This record gives sequence, C-alpha cells and structure tokens, in this order.
Amino acid sequence: MSRTSVLLLPVLLAGCATEVAELDLDASPDAVWQDARVGGTIAPTMTLTGGVLNPGASAIFEVGGAQPGDTVHLLYGQGGVGACSQLLGGGCLSIANPAVVGQAVADVNGDAIFVATVPANAPVGARPLFQAAVPDGAQSRVSDVWQGEILALDVDDFLVNVVDGQITRKKPGTQTDWDWDPLGIVDKPDVYYVAWVGNQRVYTSNMASDDLTPAFNDVFAVTVLAGQQLDLDFYDSDSALGLGDDFVGTVSFTHEELNDARGLGPVTYADRGLVGMDIAIDEQP
Repeated sequence: MSRTSVLLLPVLLAGCATEVAELDLDASPDAVWQDARVGGTIAPTMTLTGGVLNPGASAIFEVGGAQPGDTVHLLYGQGGVGACSQLLGGGCLSIANPAVVGQAVADVNGDAIFVATVPANAPVGARPLFQAAVPDGAQSRVSDVWQGEILALDVDDFLVNVVDGQITRKKPGTQTDWDWDPLGIVDKPDVYYVAWVGNQRVYTSNMASDDLTPAFNDVFAVTVLAGQQLDLDFYDSDSALGLGDDFVGTVSFTHEELNDARGLGPVTYADRGLVGMDIAIDEQP
C-alpha cells in the first residue's frame, strides 16, 4: 500500500524524554503494533490534539487523560481497519500500519506533550493520522484519532493599499464637532496617516488636502505576524494655521483581518476608531 511521504524530524518530548531519531512517514510500519488480529477496536479514553503542521516549523501534540506516570506512545498511520497488537492485549488501534513518532511519560495531570519539527520539504496537502496509546495488555488505553494537514507556511507579508476614507467633523467617540478650522480659514481637513506595527513605524502617507472624503491610494508592504495588528494613526495638518497637527484617531486591523481580505479587492471597514471613518484596504496577494 502506498504511503504519502511526510517527514517529522527530531521530536522533543516533555517530562522524562527520549529524543527520537529522524522519522520518515513513508517508513515501514512497526511490526510489534500489528502482530495480532484477535481483538476489537479499543474505545478511546484519552484525547489527542495536534498543532498546525507547516513545513519547516514545529508542531505540538498534546495527549490528555492518561494516568500519571504512563508511558504514552504517539503513533502515525493510515485510515482503514486498525492494527491489532499483543502490546494492547490483542486490542486494535483505529489507524492502520502504525509507526511510532515517539514516547513520553505523562505528568501528574495525566498529560503528555510531543514537539515535532516538520521539515521544509514536507508535501503540502498531505493528511497524516495520529493516535496515542498506552500499551498495558488488557488494560491498554488509546486516544481518539487526530488528522493533521501539511499547510503552506503563511509568511504574513501584506501589500496594503489604503484606498479612501470618510472623516466627519465629530470628535472620536463624541457628538462634538471636531475643531478642524478654528479660524475659519480652511474649510476641510488636511488628512494623513502614519502606519505602525507594534512600536515600529512602517509608513507615512501622503496628505489628502481639503477633503472630508480623502483618497490616499498609498501602497506599502508590511509584515504583520499572528498576534500583531496594523495601526493607522490619522492626523489633520494645521500647518497652514501654524497650530501644529491634530490627532484624529486610530484605525486598527488584526493579522486575521488582513489574511481574510487577501486578494478580495478593496474591503471597507466602517467606524474603526473614528466616528464616521470608513477606510478601505486592498490587501493584495
């Protein structure tokens, strides 16, 4: 039977750990895990969850529900009729042709953690199956099956085009008119923005002068990692009056929002920190 070739490189195990040698998911199954077909499939009493599988990145597998001190084996295999083993008292797994990823000792809470590195050449789209087992004869315990998928790594680089926006004369969060023009010389605001990721300034826009609906069409590249956000701080320039610049407010976009908008063309976000401020972002692939 053909196997999809997926590599999981050295696995680090929590607790009393033994380092596992290089592992090839195209390797031959371990015979000791399929040396009997005399029992039925063991009902899962443990849980197994896996992390995101990206080429070149680490993935975490967490097993819960074991007994403290149990030696937990993490296995991978295929779907179909599960393999049966004398190690399991003749009982059967829910995956076929299993091979061992590694083993770890469960902590006082009955949890075991495996950390595996997915190699850079792992085939995107492969969907390996994983199951945990504690071999103990007729008292053997297994987890449910977790199916992963090798996903392309998102480099989180965005090309952002701030297309246009509408600014009212109201102060942010109030119904009070914003003092755009205290001397009545300039009728409309002169708006610009500064883009930030964390405390790193990444871009300063051109100015959209004398316009309550400024069109920027500024394109800039930015890296926004998971857990970060892109902040656009908007200002009204009063340089013509010699009064300095008024801070108007901030419009923020999370990493997830930028990802969701990737390649969809301009997406308008309404009232993001500014009363009446609609800003359109064209997040390009």
